[in-house]
Formats: sequence, C-alpha cells, structure tokens
Amino acid sequence: MTALAGFGRAGGAMAASLLVAGVLMLLAGHDPVGAYAAMARGVFGSPDRIAVALNRATPYPLARSGVALCFRAGLANIGAEGQIALGGLAAAAAALLAPEWLPGPAIPAAALLAAAAAGAAWSALAGVLRVWRGVHEVLSTLLLNFVSALLVAEALHGAMGEDGSGFPQSPMLDPAAWLPPLVPGLELHAGAPAALLAAAVLQAVLWRT
Repeated sequence: MTALAGFGRAGGAMAASLLVAGVLMLLAGHDPVGAYAAMARGVFGSPDRIAVALNRATPYPLARSGVALCFRAGLANIGAEGQIALGGLAAAAAALLAPEWLPGPAIPAAALLAAAAAGAAWSALAGVLRVWRGVHEVLSTLLLNFVSALLVAEALHGAMGEDGSGFPQSPMLDPAAWLPPLVPGLELHAGAPAALLAAAVLQAVLWRT
C-alpha cells in the first residue's frame, strides 16, 4: 500500500465515522454541526488549546504504533487502552517513588521506562495465554482492558491516592518529573512531537515492508 493510499483510507474512515455520528446526533434531536464546531474550537480555538490537545493525545500515536506492529505480525491487539492505563500508573509510581538523589532529568526517563515496561508486561499476558492455553488474543486483550481499569482504580483509591482530594487521583508529581516544555508560555511538552515522530518513522518502515 502506498503512502497516499494509506492516507486516503484513513481520511475516508474518519469522514465515515463523523458522518455516522452526525446522523445519530440528528436522530437524538441534537445539532451535529454545532457539536463539531464546538469540538473544533475546543481543540484549535487558541494556541493553548492546541497545546493541551497535543499533550493529551501523546499516548495514542505510541499505542497505535504498538498495535500496528501486532497486526503486521498477524496478531490482533485490542488491549491498547489497558496497556496505556497500566503504563500511566507505572509512570506515576516511578515519579512519585524516585529517590531524592536522582538527578532531575533522570526522573522523566525513569517514568518513561517504567511505563513502557508495564505496558509491555501487560500485553505479554495475552501472549502467554495464547501460547500456553490457546486463548485468542482478541478476547484476552479486550478483557484485560477491564482488569487494568480496576487495578488503576484500586491503586488510586489506595496507596497511590491523594489524601483528601475527593477524587481518585495521585498526588501532584514534582515538576522535576515533568517533560520539558517546547515553547515558553505554552503547555506543549516534548512528548507530543516525539510520539508523532516515532509513529511517522514506524509507519514509513511498515510501508516499506
């Protein structure tokens, strides 16, 4: 498949999904044009909104890259949501438990490594079930999403929860654990372009194979 054909298929899928969602909104008595306009303003309404949208979208190009590799290998990974959740939990734990003597730049690196290891270990459970028990990975990865959500909820309501917050959330991470900003005055951090670059490189490799 050429790059142009790949972009065409992706664009067609996005257009079809927006059309179907718009029809459902119409049937429910809502205005799809107004809803999509509000969505666009929320994402592209200002430089700050663009930065926040890119930051929040950062995990998805990376997860999509892992899913694409699985499909190229002939395996169906439906568990990216759970792998992201466990990776985020591991990253937060690594940042919160980092020793005081650890240099500041090493804390984000440790959190990233912990996230990658946790996500890989969680997905490996499906591989073990497939090899040892013959459980199809579509079923195991899908159901593991629900287990991971329960594990994250249990952690945030327990040892990793912030006392007195009223919400299931971890304590605020030390600023030393944050990814460095790219543009002064904006919340855009270095993870967003790094994730997009990694996804683009992987896609170029997959198109050549």
